[in-house]
Amino acid sequence: MKNMKSSNLTKPNWRKSAMKGVTPIVAIIILLLITIALAGAAYTYLSQYFTGLTGKVLQLQDFLCTSNEANNRSVSITFKNIGTQTVTLCSGNPGTGIATGTQGDAVGTSVGCTDLTITKTAGSSLNYSISSTAVSAGSTTVFKDHCAAGSLCSYRFVVQGTALGAIAPSVQC
Repeated sequence: MKNMKSSNLTKPNWRKSAMKGVTPIVAIIILLLITIALAGAAYTYLSQYFTGLTGKVLQLQDFLCTSNEANNRSVSITFKNIGTQTVTLCSGNPGTGIATGTQGDAVGTSVGCTDLTITKTAGSSLNYSISSTAVSAGSTTVFKDHCAAGSLCSYRFVVQGTALGAIAPSVQC
């Protein structure tokens, strides 16, 4: 019998070893935390993506250079609001609802409107008019500016509060 007792003492007992496993409750808590973190990251990404598409979004529809009888040239750029919220533009002239303005003599100066920033990046100074002071969802508006004959007029339009970038058309007159 002594042999049996001594063999039992030297045999490793794997159930009572120093290594312990993770209990099932702790494992479930860890898995829940990982799942919540992944769901939060997905929600953040998707909410920013859909806010950009459903918020204040202007889409370039058309741009061209026109001239009148006196050979004065102007750029016409048409935008459509494809978002779900109204885009408020520059303040208008009383009674007309048309936004107008002149901004500096230097190219590169910007006009900061309520929801829109307009920068003329090439051409003469910015002397613009916009057909309305606000563009509701699904509506269009026309931006007009003077452009010298034979010159390239370039613009940058940025809608405030959107991560979708800028619209940057260039028009040769």
